Amino acid sequence: ITYTGGRTSVSAAPTQAPDVPSGLTATDERCDTEIRLSWTYGTNPSNFKIFRSTSSSSGFSEIATLSGTARSYSD
Repeated sequence: ITYTGGRTSVSAAPTQAPDVPSGLTATDERCDTEIRLSWTYGTNPSNFKIFRSTSSSSGFSEIATLSGTARSYSD
């Protein structure tokens, strides 16, 4: 992609999109007080953001950002 405007020229090469996690599972860890999310990822992991909603009528809020090598999250 190249943009030229006035005296400025910007060029950027597209980067490979991160692999999408697969095999997502949710496990009840402590009698309905904790959920463990687990997943697998491919060869190009990126950071994962975990979102939560407290009801079906509200939006989602980010509750965690994990490194690309993370394979699980408990809350």
